[in-house]
Amino acid sequence: MRKLTKTTIARLRAETNRPEQWAPVEGFTGLVRPKAIRLTPTLAERLHTLAVFHGVGSAEELAKRWLAERVNYELSSF
Repeated sequence: MRKLTKTTIARLRAETNRPEQWAPVEGFTGLVRPKAIRLTPTLAERLHTLAVFHGVGSAEELAKRWLAERVNYELSSF
């Protein structure tokens, strides 16, 4: 996977990163239990690249958002 340049990131953000695309994430009150998920170096790098692209503070925060959205989606079908 090639690295994105700052210019490319800025252009892509302007085209696609609109607030209405993100669903609100519930349940982050600051009180969390630490859990570890081991990622391959390649996956960790890709997740970091996506976090930068989406303007999220960290790869961990992006992963939490995605996991919360997916869990809520899966549980909504019960």
